[in-house]
Amino acid sequence: MMAKAVDTLRADRTALLEVGARLSDAQWQAGSGCPGWSVKDVVSHLGALYWLVTDPATLPDTTGLPTEQAQDAMVAARRPMPAADVLADYESVSSRALDVLASLAIARALHVF
Repeated sequence: MMAKAVDTLRADRTALLEVGARLSDAQWQAGSGCPGWSVKDVVSHLGALYWLVTDPATLPDTTGLPTEQAQDAMVAARRPMPAADVLADYESVSSRALDVLASLAIARALHVF
């Protein structure tokens, strides 16, 4: 089951990278379904989630913050990044994080933990 989830995340990653490569500057700055967040902010948020898997020290300290506020803080810290850098960051960190998640899926299937 976890392996299927990783496969689904990989497919989502591919789709996001394909769409992101075609977005104009105006589209990156457009509002999203998340109040107060642009499309760029949403992709930055997804990258931050993958950083939590690979190296959380790269993100601001959000200790003690409720989840929503912690997510806002991570996105705010990354907001100065240009859209191209946000997409490149997402591409790189998601690849590494999905490899980590896949290895955990394998370990779980082998009942290592």
